[in-house]
Amino acid sequence: MTSRALILCEKHSDQADKIAPALGLTRSGNAYTGTWNGITLTLVWAAGHLLAPVEPSEVSPEANWRDPRSLLPLPTAFPQTPTDRGKKYLGNLKKELSQATEVWLATDPDREGEAIGYEILQYAKYRGSVKRMWLTGSMEAADVQAAAKRLRNAGETISFWRGQQARANADGFWQYLVRAYTPTARLALWVAI
Repeated sequence: MTSRALILCEKHSDQADKIAPALGLTRSGNAYTGTWNGITLTLVWAAGHLLAPVEPSEVSPEANWRDPRSLLPLPTAFPQTPTDRGKKYLGNLKKELSQATEVWLATDPDREGEAIGYEILQYAKYRGSVKRMWLTGSMEAADVQAAAKRLRNAGETISFWRGQQARANADGFWQYLVRAYTPTARLALWVAI
């Protein structure tokens, strides 16, 4: 029986166009397909961050810049929504992920690359196996093939995503803090004049 896997990379020209020929894949619509070392592969790509945090006023319609109490209670999670660019890519990615039983994340080997990959998997509600194609060398064919042969367990690199989530949540709380502080600062300026 032939194994099947979906490779998810972060960018088209910088990654997909270099990974595909290294693994003998050919373009087929919005993906590359083929077989490498007995594994049937489909390669798809994103375009950087495709999701963005939802504005406080969209989370709670009563939240506003004039009344700090309208921001309470503070959320425990900051939902994300597709960006305009994300709307162009996420439909295809979600469709491909719904058919995948194993995903090889081939995004940049850093915190943001990990976040881009896992945010897409989370958005698509993907529940299958995840491996990490850790592309730390060049994008030359030999380095790409070496990364494909040495797939990492996703648990080895997920801490990068957890770090990015912590930073994103801190940014979200900061946004609420600034909104809560703004009316007080405006009142202090008005009283001072």
